[in-house]
Amino acid sequence: MLLSHTRCRDAALLAGLFLCLAATGCGYSMKPLLREDIKTVYVPVFDNQTFRRFHEATLTQAVVDEIKQKTHLRIVPKGSADSILTGEITDIRPTVLVEDAENEALLTQFVVYGNFQWIDQRNGRMIAKADNLSASTIRRVSRGEPENEALRRAFKELARRIVQHMEKDW
Repeated sequence: MLLSHTRCRDAALLAGLFLCLAATGCGYSMKPLLREDIKTVYVPVFDNQTFRRFHEATLTQAVVDEIKQKTHLRIVPKGSADSILTGEITDIRPTVLVEDAENEALLTQFVVYGNFQWIDQRNGRMIAKADNLSASTIRRVSRGEPENEALRRAFKELARRIVQHMEKDW
């Protein structure tokens, strides 16, 4: 009898907890995270304010790939786009983390910084904007990893953060 009473009490507590959670919600939604009235986006090559050239195409391609993978938006030419996403690389900072006995880098960290703005071309209004976004990666120099490969990973992460910032603020 005592065992049965304990089970009933535990079941009642669990049911009460479930009802409380259901009533308060868990923060998830089935609604799209991007504006539904925006269907297309034009993404010109990002600017590059650094002295390290040719990385702007790498970041732009990473942003386009992320948009294609994670959103409902279609990438289209400027003239047929509902919106335009522009951005820039503002800084690329390498830092040596580990050196060998001859002061040669074994492990280097790259931090890349960028800004973006997403504008509704139909009315000129800002949809989303973020300044000074950053992403970092580690380059294993001791394993012969090329610098461009490490930077490609950092730009991919920065692109992920840009697309996250295009989503609605909840």
